[in-house]
Amino acid sequence: MSARQLAFDVLERIDESGAFSDRALDAELDRAELGDKDRGLATELVYGTLARRRSLDVILDEAVHGGVDSLDDEVHRILRLGAYQIVFLSRIPDHAAVDESVELNQNRGEPRAGSLVNAVLRTIADEADTLEWWDEADLDRKPVRYLGQRYSLPNWITNRMIQIFGFERAEVLADALNDRPPLYIRPLRDEAHDMLPLLEEITALEAPTSAFRVDSMTDTIREGLGAHRWIAQDIGSQWITRWVGAERGDTVLDGCAGRGGKTLSLALDVGLGGKVAAVEPDAWKLDDLQETAEGAALHQRIESHPDELQNWSESNDETFERILIDAPCSSLGLLRRRPEVRWRRDESDIPSLVALQRELLEAGADRVEPGGVLVYSVCTFTSEEGYKQVDRLLESREDFERAEPSADFEVEGTLDERGDLRLDPLDDDSDIFYSARLRYVP
Repeated sequence: MSARQLAFDVLERIDESGAFSDRALDAELDRAELGDKDRGLATELVYGTLARRRSLDVILDEAVHGGVDSLDDEVHRILRLGAYQIVFLSRIPDHAAVDESVELNQNRGEPRAGSLVNAVLRTIADEADTLEWWDEADLDRKPVRYLGQRYSLPNWITNRMIQIFGFERAEVLADALNDRPPLYIRPLRDEAHDMLPLLEEITALEAPTSAFRVDSMTDTIREGLGAHRWIAQDIGSQWITRWVGAERGDTVLDGCAGRGGKTLSLALDVGLGGKVAAVEPDAWKLDDLQETAEGAALHQRIESHPDELQNWSESNDETFERILIDAPCSSLGLLRRRPEVRWRRDESDIPSLVALQRELLEAGADRVEPGGVLVYSVCTFTSEEGYKQVDRLLESREDFERAEPSADFEVEGTLDERGDLRLDPLDDDSDIFYSARLRYVP
């Protein structure tokens, strides 16, 4: 199987079944026998084509007689893949992108459309050096549309970004959200921690001390991930667990554990004498967590509870020294990692997410020990999912106050005027996170 065929199959699965890009791509790469170069190309094609979909459709709409709405879904997908290579990947010769797309059409598209694919992509290749898929006049008169078309984002997202960050920073951030995120890993065993700095493809960071940047994916790194010697974890997620401030012997509640990346990090922090209760309604995610925990010999520190936190909190009177509520959110901070989110999420989704976050935050607040710490975190930048949630809790609960970070927590320049944590790819090489640290003072 070629890299382009694999990318087409993954994009089809994402479009047709609503799969997440990372899981769909990983599943196909596990089945395919591709070398590192082709694995890298397939990954670039999947994420790049997804991220640049709006821009690509503007380009294709001009090149296709009758516009993109006239295209068969499979042909449309093939043309997006081909156009992405021609316009955005300078290392791929135009003729290779065209020829491979025509071949891909013969395999998976409508065979009679081969001449269409060839003609459209050759037209784009001829004009590639002068192509603009945005209207420069919009910079002054319609800045929301300008950012949306130039950087391939829905207008409602660019509107939010301009409101929150101002136009200049919003533009730089919009551009950054089309980049591939770096790969960071965290060792799950002491011997793995000692091994990583010796690998040429690894860069050890000064802080957090658990973070290692993978400069190139190799079989050694891939094998270590499969053997649960380390986990892939964004640098921002690693900072969030450090922000919790868990210490040896602590009892910790991870109220929205998901697949358990932060749970595992917290289990490392609390040590053999500590405990992490992982609450998560999706049992399959807890199964993934337990598999990794057992492989890393961390399972004795983790208790899994397949339930909604609200229900679990009502039926359980246990309290904890540290609680993390990494709440479900609009996920706008993950657009580098899951570019399909920009096309699936809608602004109308946010009120229901806000309501859920409020319930989760209140449920977590009920389980904090006196003097204990409650951390609220979301991977997005909207204010109603961020600081407004925390302000609402503080207004309704006089027994909580914002807490200073632990003494060993140092992230220069990332605390806002409220003392809350904010991370982004521009300043922190991270996904976008907002997090607040609160203390229970009855």
